[in-house]
Amino acid sequence: MPPGLISRPCLILLSVWLFLGAGRLPANAETRLAWTVGVDDYQHANKLKNGVSATKLIGEYLGAAGFEVDPQYDVDKAGFEQGFDRFLAKSASADLRILYFSGHGVETGGVNYLLPKDAAAGSEAELRATSISLNEWIKRLSQTRAGTDILILDCCRSSPFSESGSGLADVPPVPDHTLLLFAAQPGKVAYDLPLGGARVGEPVSPFTLALVESFSTPHDSLLSLFGEVTRIVMSDTNNQQEPYIKFSGNISSLHRARIYAPRTSPSAPEVSSPWFFPHSRHALLTHEELNPLSAEELWRARNEIFARHGYRFKTEKGRAFASSLDPRFYRPLKDDVQDYEMTPYEVENVALIKQYEDALNAGHTVTPSRPNTGSVWLIPNSSTAQLRPTDLAGLSRDDLWVARNEIFARRGLIFQSDRGKALCRRLGSVYQPVSSDQNLIYDKLNTVEQANVDLIARFELGAGPAASYPMPSSSSSSSMPSGGGAWMFPDSGQRYLTDAELRGLSSSQLRWARNEIYARHGYIFSSDFGKTLTRQLGSDYRPVSRDMSLIESRMNQFERANIEKISRYE
Repeated sequence: MPPGLISRPCLILLSVWLFLGAGRLPANAETRLAWTVGVDDYQHANKLKNGVSATKLIGEYLGAAGFEVDPQYDVDKAGFEQGFDRFLAKSASADLRILYFSGHGVETGGVNYLLPKDAAAGSEAELRATSISLNEWIKRLSQTRAGTDILILDCCRSSPFSESGSGLADVPPVPDHTLLLFAAQPGKVAYDLPLGGARVGEPVSPFTLALVESFSTPHDSLLSLFGEVTRIVMSDTNNQQEPYIKFSGNISSLHRARIYAPRTSPSAPEVSSPWFFPHSRHALLTHEELNPLSAEELWRARNEIFARHGYRFKTEKGRAFASSLDPRFYRPLKDDVQDYEMTPYEVENVALIKQYEDALNAGHTVTPSRPNTGSVWLIPNSSTAQLRPTDLAGLSRDDLWVARNEIFARRGLIFQSDRGKALCRRLGSVYQPVSSDQNLIYDKLNTVEQANVDLIARFELGAGPAASYPMPSSSSSSSMPSGGGAWMFPDSGQRYLTDAELRGLSSSQLRWARNEIYARHGYIFSSDFGKTLTRQLGSDYRPVSRDMSLIESRMNQFERANIEKISRYE
């Protein structure tokens, strides 16, 4: 266990139920229910400090996300079972339902148990009689399921009846349309760094912090939300804790479902923030915010972003800054912070602040302005070059709308709105109407255009891209695909690759082609080659898991065959 990390004997269980009609989620879920349970006051086990407070915090965010929340605190087994039965009866026809538990959890005999406040562990038999079997709970949930179940567990407690092993055990194959998210890999512990502070209003564990921050940031799907949870947890624990995802059945609903609680809605406790800009993690800074700052203030605003990620400062100035920070908000964890560890907004804000620092030191001023492209198009090359967050930084919400919709206009979308019609009139003779069917037009977009539409839409939502990375330097060119963007074979999941396509590729290009299939499904690479690949893929890459078997289980017949074929050529 790294210095400063404290094992947390705590379990958090979140179960999200999504109504599916013929495998599809309604555009707007109508009924959202949540049952939240937190236990601190254990009678026969170590008392906890954060179970109830974490449950209240999660409940506030779920309430802000549109859930009717039924909270319970410090319940015994009878109260636990009564609350569970009540919730099952009430939520049987719900479109979306969440179950959340924060308290002790243990594993014994390969089975995971949730502990109410009166659970006793004098023997294994006594533990089983006074606790809740997770397997049995999942079974009962599946018997009344209306759609998809998503269970999220944060547990680090090893079995009191075994000398070996720690953390929770894996579970048997989960039922169809069920997703399981552990806060840590099976057999691994979860940590309890007192992080959070200004980020969510109070110090919380890395997993609770990641959940709350992900709930309060717009995402286009639950899968992207869970990918963000993984990224935050790994960043905040210096890659010592990695969430684990397991699922079965059709996951298309996970691409459509949403949980979003605006950050300002929950009534988080007031705390004194040590940061100039606590929101620089999830929003682009403005000219009005940066222009009045001195060079010293700009330096601090830029370096506080690295401090939030646990950067261990090496200069005398940096160490003095670090020593001034409240330990609730800053813990030195790492000697370097990579772009891929930061949010897209943090990456852009570091560059933006540096621009203001350099201008001030040179005696200049920074004047924001809309890019002057000398063209009727706001972004003339959005059909031929993959955009980066720097291309969009500083654009207003109206300009972002134009940037996205001019891509559709370029392919002939006939707009129905007055706003769209005005855009077409401004384009003049370069606009050639084709069809009012947006799905048809979207299918006509090339892969670059589709990626740019997705990137711009994320900025419009205020979420930014799922990941954004700088292009590798020229020294990395030997490992890059030749031409056509970041993907060597963008359609390798839809067809069989041919010998003619693979014959003559270099070993690096073949390696790239093989590993991009894994990257497409969110495999988290540990090698430098893999990290270069995911940086180059930018917003097309969504981190999911380091579990190779999980990633391979998601592949289709084309991808499996193509991996085997590429490997032969390598």
